[in-house]
Formats: sequence, C-alpha cells, structure tokens
Amino acid sequence: MKNYYEILEVNEHASLDTIKKVFKMQIKASHPDLYSGSEKEKMEKKVKELNEAYEVLSNEAKRAEYDNSLNLEKLEKDTEKELTLKNTIKNLEMELQKRNQIIEHFLGNINLDEYYIQNQDMGIRFKDNTKNEPNYTNLNSNNYSLGNNKENNITSSYTKTFLVTIIKIIVLIIAIFITLLFVSKMTNIDLINIIVNTFTK
Repeated sequence: MKNYYEILEVNEHASLDTIKKVFKMQIKASHPDLYSGSEKEKMEKKVKELNEAYEVLSNEAKRAEYDNSLNLEKLEKDTEKELTLKNTIKNLEMELQKRNQIIEHFLGNINLDEYYIQNQDMGIRFKDNTKNEPNYTNLNSNNYSLGNNKENNITSSYTKTFLVTIIKIIVLIIAIFITLLFVSKMTNIDLINIIVNTFTK
C-alpha cells in the first residue's frame, strides 16, 4: 500500500489546511513543464501520485478508511518483524546448542585438573580428584625411581595439558566462526567483514 502521507511529505496528524497548502506547493514545484527528458517523465509520475494522495487525504471519509487500512498494514508488519526476531533468537539458541555439542564431542568431559602437576621438594605431585581436599602422592619416595622416569612423566603430562588446551582453543574458534556465519546469514549483516575491517584499520 502506498503511503500517501510520505508522498505529500506531511505527517499522519496533519490538518486538512496543511495538506492543501503542501499539495499546492508540491504540484507547483513538480510541474512537468519545468523539466525535460527523463526528469520530466519522473515528475509526471510524481504529479499523478500527488493527485492520488490528495484525493484521498483531502476527503474526510476516504482518509478515515485509508488510515484504518494503513494502521492494519503497519500492525501486520510489526507482527511479522516480531515473529522473525523470535525465529532468529530460536535459531541462534539452536546454533549455540550445536556448538556446545561439537565441543563436547571432541573434548568430552576432560578436566584439566586431572593433568595437574607440581614440582615440589624434587618430587612430582599428582592431584587426587577422588576427594574434596587435594590428596597428593609423592613419587619421590623409596617406592619409586625418579631420574629419566620423572622427566618423561613431566614431559608427557605437560604435553597432554598443552594439547588439550590447544584443542579447546581451536574448537572454540571454529564454534565462534560458525556462530558468526549463522548470525550474518540471519541478519544479512557481514559481521566477519566488519570485524576484519575493525582490526585491520
């Protein structure tokens, strides 16, 4: 539906006197004889729309009927926008849930505390997660032989911790990238390009 108020360039609460004055000004400024070529054709179409708008808005009964139709159309558009927004939020929630499932699929329930190692008194202490309070077993006792085994254990444990951390970071970056792509697609906004431009300026 055409917005006659926008065509006449008046607000929806304009009085009949204001509509008449603005209409005369618009018609005078848009007269096709003042233009040539493509501009003349453009003005001819504009004059036709101005007359159409004035015919409706200058008539009290026609204007009331038109206002009802215009308000109904706006209400339908607002409802449609609200539904679109709700669907977008719902899809984002589903996408975040998928991202969490991807992270859990690759990492499972890994707890970095299981790989906690601390050098103390020339020994190696492993955290015992079976109790509320940390209970450590010192491998520096007579029952264990340190030396090369100690160095291998330290290297192996640090390597595990490092690899787990790297994997978590990589998966998180991938998840964020997927989320950005999804949001960009839903909102028609190139978020990735905006972020890149922000950091490259």
